[in-house]
Amino acid sequence: MMRVLVMEPDSANRRQLRVLLERNGFEVFEATTAAGARQAQANRVLTVIADVALLADADLLAIADPIPVVIVADSPSVNQAVECMRRGASDYLARPYEPEAMVAAVRSAASRSASSAAIAPDSSPMIGDCAPMRELRARIAAAARTTAPVLIQGEPGTGKELAARVLHDASDRRYARLIALNCATTPDPSIEPALFGYDVAPAAAEQPSGGLVAAAHRGTLLIDGIDLMPMAAQSRLLRFLDENTAQDTDDTTEAAGAGGLDVRFVVATHQDLHQLAANGHFHNHLLQRLAGTTLHLPPLRERGDDIEQIAHAVLDRRSAKLNKPAVKFASGALRAMRNHAWPGNVRELSNAVARATVLCDGPFIEADLLAIHAAKDAATTDQQQATSGSLEDFFVRFVLANQDQFTETELASQLGISRKSLWERRQRLNIPRRRTRKRGPRQPLAAFDGP
Repeated sequence: MMRVLVMEPDSANRRQLRVLLERNGFEVFEATTAAGARQAQANRVLTVIADVALLADADLLAIADPIPVVIVADSPSVNQAVECMRRGASDYLARPYEPEAMVAAVRSAASRSASSAAIAPDSSPMIGDCAPMRELRARIAAAARTTAPVLIQGEPGTGKELAARVLHDASDRRYARLIALNCATTPDPSIEPALFGYDVAPAAAEQPSGGLVAAAHRGTLLIDGIDLMPMAAQSRLLRFLDENTAQDTDDTTEAAGAGGLDVRFVVATHQDLHQLAANGHFHNHLLQRLAGTTLHLPPLRERGDDIEQIAHAVLDRRSAKLNKPAVKFASGALRAMRNHAWPGNVRELSNAVARATVLCDGPFIEADLLAIHAAKDAATTDQQQATSGSLEDFFVRFVLANQDQFTETELASQLGISRKSLWERRQRLNIPRRRTRKRGPRQPLAAFDGP
């Protein structure tokens, strides 16, 4: 059983975390001050969860080292998140957090802990035996032997972040950290300073004195949604890659240059960067620098029998947690999954199976519990648009067509995303929730200041 130390001065927050973690199979210890981090080594703890307020009391991250620390903040900000990651935090979550996000952050931190090297994460990475997945695994293995930048392309929900994690864990950098920046959830003006530090003006020296690039020294930096990076930040990243990296003669490794920073860059997108570059919306030289090694993640609808394999893996994990070991898929449910277009890909499938497992009160999961029929017609109609990269158009049409009959939780499940992702996309695409008789007038979307 994996052990977690919860360091939280507020008793209600401690109790909430204890209940969540114990339900997910963790053994929980508690502390109320930063000095409690010294308990971690003695109790053979794999991960520490700490309130960000405790960082001001003592050098918590140094005390806990080498045990990874997940920071939780009541009033999150990009500046604070970058500073925490720069100082060595494993992850940074805003309260209120989604339970699944907290559990995933703890498991990810534990899997990277040196003391838990022999403990596997709670999920099998990259499930599937179809030809595209076999080719993908082979390309990841080849890319892991180098430190060259990697471009990961695939529709939303195909597992781009998982592919980056597998690549990192297979490389010589697996004992260092993988740090992620999502451009879709970071305000445009904050992206460049988040990467290169807030104390360096854009016109100053190109070597960053802070930020996520410096925090990822000797590790891997994943930039998700690279297509949304402002052009100024793209130019800064290109200059850093050109000036801070030296390639050897056989082009198999890259080493730190004069700036002393050694960072492996992995970028991800669901857009066609070549088309964006041709239209002047992405820096062409940066694309050439990043796209030397490209990994293409296949959409779920093209993976054949992998759909059932993934569904059974999710069902096994969920039913074990819920003490429902005898639950199986009815033949109609299997048929429905094979026939569904899965616009949300693996994420949508996982959410559908997880929800159905909770709702199932018998030995079989029937097709109606998967709740994929409501999205089926829209998904079929819009499959071509999704394939060509216009998933945002599909998202807008689907939300507008279904938001009156579904709750936000149900809408998110239909789309295969979290409620937080739904909320963020509503804000970004300017789709306010409508006034309804049951819920009253919708409040305007507030600016998001999270990490």
